[in-house]
Amino acid sequence: MVETLLGEAFPDPDDELVTILPHRAPPSAPGESARSRDRSLTELRADLGAARHRLRGAGQLVIDWQKGDPAVPTPGPSSEEAAVLRNELAVLGWTVPGNVPGGVQPPALGCGPISLLESSVPRALGFGAPTGTAWIARDPLAGGRLDGTAFARPVLGPRSPGPPTSLRALEAEFAAVRPFGFLTAGTGRTLAQAALRFALAWPWVVTVSVPFPSPDRLAEIAGTVNAPPLSATELDRVLSLAPSVSTGEPS
Repeated sequence: MVETLLGEAFPDPDDELVTILPHRAPPSAPGESARSRDRSLTELRADLGAARHRLRGAGQLVIDWQKGDPAVPTPGPSSEEAAVLRNELAVLGWTVPGNVPGGVQPPALGCGPISLLESSVPRALGFGAPTGTAWIARDPLAGGRLDGTAFARPVLGPRSPGPPTSLRALEAEFAAVRPFGFLTAGTGRTLAQAALRFALAWPWVVTVSVPFPSPDRLAEIAGTVNAPPLSATELDRVLSLAPSVSTGEPS
């Protein structure tokens, strides 16, 4: 449905439009037969070919490769699958899941959370990442803690299942965010904008995956492009704070 809507919104081919498209490949097993591999490749061609048709003008693709148990780090596509993606389907690149930088070569992309509360990848790579390093930054708002949506409670409608959040848990969440107030004081940025600017600060980050905001927050998030970038001093201060407040939670 989303692919069709994007295709209707962008009916004419545009090389500047790139869609990150999830693809859940069937699990492979040791000793997998040639017939099984051929069937997997046939399904890959069919699935992504149909998706490209639905996307129309937004059909430049990066594949978010999802394979096997999502809780267990897994490699990207096999050499045969990679050849189909690159040569037959003209896919621009694909993700290699996990938070461990290094060893990622084009057209593969690293992917994982980068935020003020999860900066292990920027601390590992800094500005001196090897040539060819490319990363899709996920969860830049740390599950809503950096734009306030995690603390919002609906006034109307049914309550969420389970017990209400304890005061101690809320205090812990606020305590993790409080040290980053210097990014907003007198800077003209909101904390959400500062969080997005942090994720965008690293030259090896090719894009940041942002949850679609509610209508009342859209102008703030879109306004990030006009918010001042973080200075080198601010970046260093964020990285010095990170080990004491990082949650290490996955995206």
